[in-house]
Amino acid sequence: QAVHEQGKTVIMGGPHPTSSAAETLKSGYVDYVVRSEGEETTVELLQGIGESNGHFDPSTVRGVSWYDKETDTVVHNPPRPFIKDLDALPYPARDLGGEVFRYRSKGIDGNVAPTMITTRGCPYGCRFCDVHVLAGKQWRARTPKSVADEIEHLVTEYDATHIRIMDDIINHDNDEWHKLLDAIIERNFSATYWVMGRADMLLRDPSTAEKMATAGVRHMFIGIETPSKRLLKTYHKGGKASADTSAAAVELLRQHGIETYGGFIIGEPTETEDEIKTTIEYAKSINPATA
Repeated sequence: QAVHEQGKTVIMGGPHPTSSAAETLKSGYVDYVVRSEGEETTVELLQGIGESNGHFDPSTVRGVSWYDKETDTVVHNPPRPFIKDLDALPYPARDLGGEVFRYRSKGIDGNVAPTMITTRGCPYGCRFCDVHVLAGKQWRARTPKSVADEIEHLVTEYDATHIRIMDDIINHDNDEWHKLLDAIIERNFSATYWVMGRADMLLRDPSTAEKMATAGVRHMFIGIETPSKRLLKTYHKGGKASADTSAAAVELLRQHGIETYGGFIIGEPTETEDEIKTTIEYAKSINPATA
């Protein structure tokens, strides 16, 4: 609000503006919403604003939503295709953050723990998640060399000791996941890793957990949600998600020294008090490192 009132152009993107562009714009403090992936859209939008001499036509930029004052309506331009070649994207401009980046990347233990991504997209359509809207349903991966190069950059340039890989479903393609783990092991980095993935895909090849541990993976976030078959179906969780699958995955990771961050959901509109209690008792019984 303060920025907008000083005459600055306000652009927002990310999960909430993408799924609720009209709401964001109707706040009155946002000029443009960049929906879904932002790299190409934002560059084109900024170039258009900068080169227009005050006569910019936002309708020409795909992937943008904006408020048309003349018609008093929110306009959603056609979507932009998702980026196929993730290797072509530059690293985030961490250097512009300077010491601020280092400070914000420090964990409670004082170690630098920056974030990065290696894949985008998710073919599932879980009702509680908007990844398929934000990053598309087609799963895309960077090459192992590209990822290993960025890890090396974080370790050598920023003294990273723990890297949080924020992919929503890093183990969607087990063969690709193995190739990435091999590349990390070959470079023999000193860093450890936090990753996110699916329990059912981990169990397809239990040997993967051992390789993850060898590569330095120390934490894995798994979306467990609930042990209830009914609720999992209501959530459109898909795959082979089940109470048994999640419990087996937590135990498999534990055997290899990998802590599980278990994601649980309470509050589905039709959920009963007994189902809530069952979820809590189930979480206690499988005992992930974090619930």
